[in-house]
Amino acid sequence: MASQKQSLPSFASILSVLSIVFYCAGFLRVELELNKQKKRIIDLENNQENKPPDVPNRDKLTKNTHETEYVKPYRNRRAADSLKNTTGAKITVDRETILKINRLLSALKPQLCHSNGDSCLPGPPGPPGPRGDKGSRGRRGHKGDQGIMGSPGKSGKQGIMGPAGPKGDAGLKGRKGDKGPAGMPGAKGEPGESISAPVVAVSPKTLTVNEGGSASFHCSVSGNPDPVIVWSKTIRQYSQTVVSGGKMLLKNVQGSDSGTYNCSAVNILGQAQALVQLMVNVHPQVSLHPGPHYAIERSSYTLPSCHVTGYPVPVVSWRKSSGPLPQGRVKYNNSTLQILHVRKADSDLYYCAASNLLGRVEKKTLLVVVSPPRFTVKPPAKVVASIGGILILNCSATGDPQPVLTWKKQGGQLPVGRSQQINGNLVIRSVTVNDKGIYSCVATNAGVFKAEADTFIEVKDGLAGSTILSNLDSKYLDQLNSYLDPVRQTTGRSRFVRCWHAKTDGWAASTFHSNCDGKGPTVTIIKVGSYIFGGYTDKSWGGSCRSVYSSKSFLFSLYNINGYAPAKVNIKSSQYSNAIRTCPNNGPIFGPGGLDLYISSNAASNRHSYAYCGYRYPLPPGYSASGHSCRFYAGGSSIYFTPTDVEVFYETTT
Repeated sequence: MASQKQSLPSFASILSVLSIVFYCAGFLRVELELNKQKKRIIDLENNQENKPPDVPNRDKLTKNTHETEYVKPYRNRRAADSLKNTTGAKITVDRETILKINRLLSALKPQLCHSNGDSCLPGPPGPPGPRGDKGSRGRRGHKGDQGIMGSPGKSGKQGIMGPAGPKGDAGLKGRKGDKGPAGMPGAKGEPGESISAPVVAVSPKTLTVNEGGSASFHCSVSGNPDPVIVWSKTIRQYSQTVVSGGKMLLKNVQGSDSGTYNCSAVNILGQAQALVQLMVNVHPQVSLHPGPHYAIERSSYTLPSCHVTGYPVPVVSWRKSSGPLPQGRVKYNNSTLQILHVRKADSDLYYCAASNLLGRVEKKTLLVVVSPPRFTVKPPAKVVASIGGILILNCSATGDPQPVLTWKKQGGQLPVGRSQQINGNLVIRSVTVNDKGIYSCVATNAGVFKAEADTFIEVKDGLAGSTILSNLDSKYLDQLNSYLDPVRQTTGRSRFVRCWHAKTDGWAASTFHSNCDGKGPTVTIIKVGSYIFGGYTDKSWGGSCRSVYSSKSFLFSLYNINGYAPAKVNIKSSQYSNAIRTCPNNGPIFGPGGLDLYISSNAASNRHSYAYCGYRYPLPPGYSASGHSCRFYAGGSSIYFTPTDVEVFYETTT
């Protein structure tokens, strides 16, 4: 039995034989199919060569294109498989031949597939053909939707550590834990020393050092337990101090470090303390205002206080730069110096000196003795100015140093562009009604002492602006206007403007001529005491000494003490050629050589002016004394007089 089992073929051998048989049968079938297909291709080529040149219509070809393309890969693949299985070798198919076969199959598909009732079934896809040339880049497509988030990448390397964040809030306090078990008792200690209260001893108790030096004090302390040592100052804190083992060291001491210091020691049994005294010698210092200080002559003056510091307390002394202190007129203590009845010679530098054992210093101050301003010429208390005229206010003062004179207008400013200050005098040109007000002449010397003189300026139009006539009743002004009305250039339209006021402009004849020459018709008003008189001419003043013809000139008297009424006397008709006389060296002159009325130069300081009655101008009505006996115009004991004031007005139509 055993030998029979061993001789029977195994199942694996039977399976192998069957596989070979099936494989060979399949191979034969493939060969038959290939031959059949080859025959069809040959018949197709022959048929194509013998077929007339008619080409199937375009629609059929177009219709079969899809089917041809569908069959092509199947046929190619079958041919390739058969060659591979038959020969096992690699066959390279010409690309152009394959394309030619495909075109033939597409054109004759109906005849081949349906000529004998067979249907052309698609075969399996053939192998992929060779890779074609790379085509041109297509258009960029639309951006697609965002894809889902991918998985996270690998972690990067750890970065540099950043700055520490702010400290967080403190957490809640934990609960107290349970009490732990008692420890083991310790070993018995050595017997301790006896305890005692502190005891303090200091050295030195008193110390004196110079400013900038060092001071050292030692505080010795005993006691058990060891006391705590503390140094302190009884009044205020001290600086730059070193304390070590009870020793106190003060470096670079100053005057403020002087005082009492306390060394105290404290332990559980009490406190003890001891005091030391420190004195610092300080260089003297002086503080004194440098000045200058101004004192009025013949008054008493105290120089500013001399403030002195230092230790020991410095000795203070005063001295004068150019010599000894004034004898018998000086009082002083350690800080102040007073000079009685000061004189100009007391003007000087004065020194305050302070000295102690560390040295001597001094400071200086300047004293200037002045004479306060004093007016030598004051402007009148009241001045009447004429609109359009020139107003001159005189002012002068003396003093030592010489005062500086300035002018101001109370409640306003001086006329802009029309006012000028010349040698202390104020000149206002083209006076207007706005110039009315109080003006002050201010004299200042040493920039400290001042004196003021005030004057009230009243502005009036025409002759109403006359300073001389302003003190009289208005009827006298009306009377003068009645004398002038017949000779005015234009009745009702002309007015008179003052060109010279001797009392304010100056008495020199040259001033009169520079202000009034060439102005045309003028009225001269003269005041001698209480007498007021004058003259009118329709001719201009100016030129060389000569007589001037006029038929309208006249003399007048407005006020006199003899009770005579105002009077007007016209030039005699036979004397027209000698109506006035103009001469640069004299003031206004009526009559030849001044035989009727003559005003000299600087008339206020001489007695050369005179009035002579009845020569070129007739005697006043009711008055018979003539020649050297005439007292009608100026009064007095003779024809000569010294005028109190003189004004000249010129007529204008503007």
